[in-house]
Amino acid sequence: MKVKTALNHLRSKLRDIDINNARFSNAELLSALENSQNKIITEFENNICHFTFRDNERLILPFVSLGLMSAKLNGEALKYKPLTTILQTHKGLYLYSLNPREYKLTQDYSGVLELFVNSAEVLESEEDELFLDKMFLNAVLYQALSFILQIETTPNSLNKVVFFDDLYKKECAFLRSLTNKQRERGTILTPFIKV
Repeated sequence: MKVKTALNHLRSKLRDIDINNARFSNAELLSALENSQNKIITEFENNICHFTFRDNERLILPFVSLGLMSAKLNGEALKYKPLTTILQTHKGLYLYSLNPREYKLTQDYSGVLELFVNSAEVLESEEDELFLDKMFLNAVLYQALSFILQIETTPNSLNKVVFFDDLYKKECAFLRSLTNKQRERGTILTPFIKV
């Protein structure tokens, strides 16, 4: 789905459809859509990318990581530790994050290092495509509305934030049930003894 379509839906829900006298700029709404999409990507682990590095190569990603899912060195699982822990104890081979785009190992490595990360999506213009499928549209809109309405424009806008947060949580619960049905086997077979 085009970002322009999502922006139109968002403006409609905000009752901000008069472009000549808009309360919110396209940049504000675009930022809210990007933040809400990335929040949902994180919650549902929807954009997992695989990166391979070789023989002590710097671990710089082409885009921002929303979270590390897994790391392997020569097929063996690597443990991740926060930088604060690494600074206190520097023993052992661990992976840590310098910033959302760069990781580092506590020791030099040789061989193949694989990173599986949940990657952020950037929205730069109205012509971009939303990464998430149409079934996530309501969740994206409810979260974006919650972000936007935190800018107090009316006396009851903070009440609306709570309202849209609740709608977002309900929509996410519904989406979790749908995605879990797709990911998991529907029937669990258990052995039994016929009496």
